[in-house]
Amino acid sequence: MRWDRLFDDLEARFEAEQRAEADGELAELIRAEYAGVSLVDRLRAQLGGRVGWWLREAATFDAELIELGKDWVLLRRAQVELLVPLAAVVGLRGLARPASAGSGPLARRLAIGSVLRRLARDRVEVSMRLVGAGGHGEVVGTIDRVGADHLDVAEHPSGTFRRADQVVQVRTVPLAAVVWVAVHA
Repeated sequence: MRWDRLFDDLEARFEAEQRAEADGELAELIRAEYAGVSLVDRLRAQLGGRVGWWLREAATFDAELIELGKDWVLLRRAQVELLVPLAAVVGLRGLARPASAGSGPLARRLAIGSVLRRLARDRVEVSMRLVGAGGHGEVVGTIDRVGADHLDVAEHPSGTFRRADQVVQVRTVPLAAVVWVAVHA
């Protein structure tokens, strides 16, 4: 009779240790899988939803996530659409949905330089918020050229076309200094 209790006790302990080990392995697998989830993966699941955004040197606001790329997001805040480099995002609120895998449409694989080159090609007027520009934090003009890590913007009065007699100056801006870009309608 004693042997039966001893063996039952040993078997119960062994099963408990196996369950604990399996639970630990499962938790480690979950942590390892999550380690491969990027911010873009998390944001992809938020497309069409409202998210709270904290941007470098800009106000905190809620906006609808309407598109995203490799290193940028396109947000709608009121009637304004903002192209925001992910490097300018310092915090988010409201990422409740799980991550979404897959790249989707071509736009979601494009880097911000490609999007900015398209704006330059189309000669559209833009506003840009820049980091560390003090009282000169917003620039209005037309993007002339986009390099690997910078762009040239011809500053001119809002509502005017980019003409030599309207250009106040051409400013070279490192892409790392861009907080957001808004297209003027």
